[in-house]
Amino acid sequence: MNDDHNNDAHNDGNDKNDDPIRMQLGSNLLNHRREAGLTQEELGQSCDVHRTEISLLERGEYYPRLDTLVKLARGLKLESPAELLEGISSRSADA
Repeated sequence: MNDDHNNDAHNDGNDKNDDPIRMQLGSNLLNHRREAGLTQEELGQSCDVHRTEISLLERGEYYPRLDTLVKLARGLKLESPAELLEGISSRSADA
């Protein structure tokens, strides 16, 4: 298992949890994990993503890499990684 979550996640230097994209992604991940009946540790073991990275993602503190999204979707047995992006618009709030 990868113990260095900094290689798999991107912190943009903004420690605030006010980014709506990160917060929605984190909420989606948390909801899907709970629906699957998995702990962070169990999900991490099933998809080779460290538990602490899952925690950071669920709290909206990091943007995941694309390969991490795919690993998480597989670990959650989702049809598509896009399910983790539900509710995130490609349009800006100003549009």
